[in-house]
Amino acid sequence: MITTDFERDYTLKELIPSNRYSRIANALSQFGFDYFEIIDLDQSILFSQGKSSNIESLPLILELEAIGHFQYDQENKSIAQAASNMLIEILQANWRYHMASSLHVQVSQEDYHALKLKNEQLEDSEQRYKNLADQLEQRVKKQVKVIEASQRKLYEAEKMASIGQLAAGIAHEINNPIGFISSNLNTASEYIEELALSINDLLHKEVKPVTESREKLPEEELLDDFQELVGESINGAKRIARIVSDLKAYSNVELAQEQLVNLTENIELAKRIFLSSTDKSININIRQYPIEPTYCKPSHINQLLLNLLNNASDAMGSEGEISILCQMKNNDIFVEVTDNGCGINEEDVKHVFEPFFTTKDVGSGTGLGLTVCQDIIRAHDGSISLSSKIGLGTSVKILLPIKNTPTSNE
Repeated sequence: MITTDFERDYTLKELIPSNRYSRIANALSQFGFDYFEIIDLDQSILFSQGKSSNIESLPLILELEAIGHFQYDQENKSIAQAASNMLIEILQANWRYHMASSLHVQVSQEDYHALKLKNEQLEDSEQRYKNLADQLEQRVKKQVKVIEASQRKLYEAEKMASIGQLAAGIAHEINNPIGFISSNLNTASEYIEELALSINDLLHKEVKPVTESREKLPEEELLDDFQELVGESINGAKRIARIVSDLKAYSNVELAQEQLVNLTENIELAKRIFLSSTDKSININIRQYPIEPTYCKPSHINQLLLNLLNNASDAMGSEGEISILCQMKNNDIFVEVTDNGCGINEEDVKHVFEPFFTTKDVGSGTGLGLTVCQDIIRAHDGSISLSSKIGLGTSVKILLPIKNTPTSNE
């Protein structure tokens, strides 16, 4: 709160500063005063000159009130009033100066406090807008994450649906010709056996003993080649049938809901799918220990495992080794996929689970592989982590909690 000095009573000492004493004394001497004293109301002498035994006094009046006295010798009585008036003029001038200074200080203080108040209000407003901006930024980031997660889920759902439909179509289209090819090959194999018996009977009816050395007939050589070709064809048809079966099991188009599965079977399936789709010389070493079955979405787990195998393969050259460990750890299933590839530098490891982040060449990856893996594991209430060293390889660890009942049928 600002207080005014307008009603304040000034003392004589305040109105006549000490640096003015000598100038006023000189002026009074020029008036003809050999003796004078300027006295405050408390009888303290501000300044004086000479001595006298015949002293008279005049009050120094300011705003109708005496604030001091001017003492002089009786001999100077005729000029005393003029000198007193001069002193009063000096006091009034100094009083007006003090009043003007006080008013200036007061106005300046009021302006300062007004500006300070406005500045505080502006700072408060700025802080509120900053807080609102921070909140808005956080909400935007949160919404962006939700949108990205939704986009990834939509992308993966469409991808899985396409894969499932493709696998179902391939299985249907290939199973039909495989069926009659296998049937025809088996029948041809039976015919070969019968033909072999017939040729053997004919050879026994020849004049020369059977034990006698002789060259094979062209029919016999043809029969041997035919048996070998049919055998290779039968094995090829079985391999195609197994690949189709694995592809159909991998896509699990008709098993989109949670199912009770043994994860070791999914690991073996992912291994077969991966090896049938790569032209690299990669050895997969699986160490599996007895684990409990758990409810999960098989198609998602299959995708997770195949993503990890593909990532490991991408980190290798034309050959390499992948190790898979699967065992129980407390009440969780622990899976670790380790490769001896090129590794990832420490700075990039911090970002490997971020959407669209990739260390591969431009156009070689979407940057969603590990992000999808993380989404799948989180959807199963599990956890996933990655560690890597340049030149030594990468290890991905997964913890999947055991579920005895399905939690979702979406």
